[in-house]
Amino acid sequence: MGDLLEQVKTTCCQLDDNKVTVRKKAEEQLNYLLNNGNLLARLNSVPKEGSGREWSWQDVYKSTFSYLKKEVDKIVEDMNKEKQAKTAVAMRDNKKRIMIGLFKQVVRKARKHLNWSSVLTDLLLMLEQPYMRMSFSEDVVRLLVEAVTTPTIRAMLKVGPDRRMESNQWVRILHSVAGLFSDPPPGLDSLVLCQLLHQTIKQGSQDTCMQGVLVRQETWKLVRGVLLSEKVARPDSEAKLECVRAANCLMWRMGLDCRGKAIMLGEDTVQAVIRVWGDKREKTEAVLEFLHLQMVLHHPGGSSDPDCGALYQDRGVWVRQLRRIFQNIVETTIRNKIRYCKQKNSRLAQDYELSSELVELGVSVVYQLVRSPGQEQIGDVTQIVQLDETQQGPAKKRRLSSDQENQVVGLDFLLRELQVPVDSGSQESQIPWLQLVAGLVSKYPEVVRGGEDTLMRVLTGLLQSSRSLAVRRLVLDVCRGLLVMGVVSQEWEVVGRSAVTMLSSNQLGREGHRFVRTLLGLRLGMVKPDDVYMVYSNRMVKPCKDSMETLVYLLDQFPVKDSVREGRGGGGVSRRQLLTWLSQESE
Repeated sequence: MGDLLEQVKTTCCQLDDNKVTVRKKAEEQLNYLLNNGNLLARLNSVPKEGSGREWSWQDVYKSTFSYLKKEVDKIVEDMNKEKQAKTAVAMRDNKKRIMIGLFKQVVRKARKHLNWSSVLTDLLLMLEQPYMRMSFSEDVVRLLVEAVTTPTIRAMLKVGPDRRMESNQWVRILHSVAGLFSDPPPGLDSLVLCQLLHQTIKQGSQDTCMQGVLVRQETWKLVRGVLLSEKVARPDSEAKLECVRAANCLMWRMGLDCRGKAIMLGEDTVQAVIRVWGDKREKTEAVLEFLHLQMVLHHPGGSSDPDCGALYQDRGVWVRQLRRIFQNIVETTIRNKIRYCKQKNSRLAQDYELSSELVELGVSVVYQLVRSPGQEQIGDVTQIVQLDETQQGPAKKRRLSSDQENQVVGLDFLLRELQVPVDSGSQESQIPWLQLVAGLVSKYPEVVRGGEDTLMRVLTGLLQSSRSLAVRRLVLDVCRGLLVMGVVSQEWEVVGRSAVTMLSSNQLGREGHRFVRTLLGLRLGMVKPDDVYMVYSNRMVKPCKDSMETLVYLLDQFPVKDSVREGRGGGGVSRRQLLTWLSQESE
């Protein structure tokens, strides 16, 4: 084992020789030795034994980096010569591949045994040296991404205490990233650069205080630039998603301290972020997170009035962006879902349902549009609509017509969509619109004020006409919200009877049982407790968590007697009948 370490030491010393031929032989020998498992095991054990005289991975790394610098100096010197051989360019390219290949191999094999503070300093110096920056920037950026995403390596980075943050390596990485974006070297993969920006803001702000650099206008300008620039990445690329994630991290860390900068970022870039969205694309949750953060920063607590805490750089611009969000994210996603489900003839409710994050965003946007002072028009906005596998040709774009630009988004718009005639095979297409209505009623009941009668008539019609169980349950969920609001309507009797009928056929579900309990608790007389008791006593209800919660609620709020008189007029159920049902069901 000792001979192997001595051999490595000798080879590494030869890498620093002034003769090119000696360095070349040493490079070939080191590549050979790095494939020796026994040698790797010995090098891995050196730091643990710690004799202080044995050759370690850190020594191998230093020799390799010194070799890299010598070879770069030689290449630069040769390039400055007036006379160049015909094969000079090809030879230099081959030499560059060999050099950086050896360097990356040493770094990755020695990953767990290096002093990463010094390694990172060397990597950043490589990005500052002109020739290395032009030739090795992508390799260096990839190594930096691996470093900042590995917890053990992050723990070794310097987070200096000086005020100018010059010794803080996280700040130096961010400065290097900004330089690469402003003047990208040829051939640099934008994806890895965007990943480095994202991870530097995310991990750096967790491991050290980066407030001093993140608060600067230059940082916000950098993030704004990468979101808007199509030279950095196409809207449908993974690199652009990384840019959105970087913006999200910046807003999470500095949104409150730099709220003005954050809302300016949103008003300037929402249209560009919308183009990144794709309802069938994976991992586009970052777009929803970006839009949600902008809603929170512009409208804390749902406020729309600046006197109540809302903040705008230009309210007219923001309202136009809100309309873009609704039409290009919420409405387009709903129509795409409906179209796709019709094409594959799906009746599954989950295929039509919107995610909870999208529902929350849609509800907030609709509320703010209702509260907006005017109806601004949208400019030329397009949204790529994903095609199904069975369709041919390029992706279609949905261009907003002038009618769509001027349409008023609010409760009336949602009710019109619920009243659009549908055939019996696509009644589930009303599910996403009902989700939005349910969210509005529960979160912003003031939007419904004045339109309760129309809403109740639409809901009652859906409850009676729809054969879709999911639609009827959502209708009952909306009705429960209206009950909590204190809405008075003649339609409650019809809704109550429909709910009891659904209970008898075990179709209520969680939403329906909550509605029944709320209706009984208000004691409006639309549904009598005895009617519900009779459904249980007639053994029509199957025991489940929801049905048992409703029964327990009944017993608590409307206790039964040991025996009751038979007959419709003074009827009811007895405790004996309920116990008989429970015992039979348990058997």
